[in-house]
Amino acid sequence: MRAALLREYHRPLELVERPVPEPAHPNDVLVRVGGAGVCATDLHAMDGLMEPAGVSLPRVLGHENAGWVEEVGSGVKVASEAVLAVAFDPSGTMLVTAGDDSSVRLIDVATRTEIGQAFPGIAGPPAFAAFTPDGSHIIAGNVANHLYEWDVDPTDWAAHACEVAGRNFTPAEWNAYLPGRPYQAVCPAAVN
Repeated sequence: MRAALLREYHRPLELVERPVPEPAHPNDVLVRVGGAGVCATDLHAMDGLMEPAGVSLPRVLGHENAGWVEEVGSGVKVASEAVLAVAFDPSGTMLVTAGDDSSVRLIDVATRTEIGQAFPGIAGPPAFAAFTPDGSHIIAGNVANHLYEWDVDPTDWAAHACEVAGRNFTPAEWNAYLPGRPYQAVCPAAVN
């Protein structure tokens, strides 16, 4: 594979051939890069400004990549649809994905499980998904330039569901929407 190598500061990058890596750990993902963007971080690295952050030479640059998953480690769960966007929340404990099936999903990083179900309401493939700076909401935009916003706090979801439904989930509803979790009443003011 070809790689852009920075051997010396203040010099052009050198295109070099490197062996194609293989997943070495259960959570590794090998991506065949179809396109790579140049980021300000790359430019800072070329100017030697990233040394205080631990960047040493020689260094292969490029972290804004898009491509195809070629191979995964044994611990990686593969999505059924193409993922078009991925972003971490400010704490690094959650990530949001946006798929070409118009889904926007919230993932718990530690457990690698989806939190709730895909967010509803996005029309058409998403162009991006990101967290607000405080991490309290997800903003997603589609290719038609429509924006969507969702609260990411499950406690707020429960409160809103209680307001809308005016009652607790039935055990069947609980199992449908919160599978694997023990049933409990979450709407304290509701009378079933």
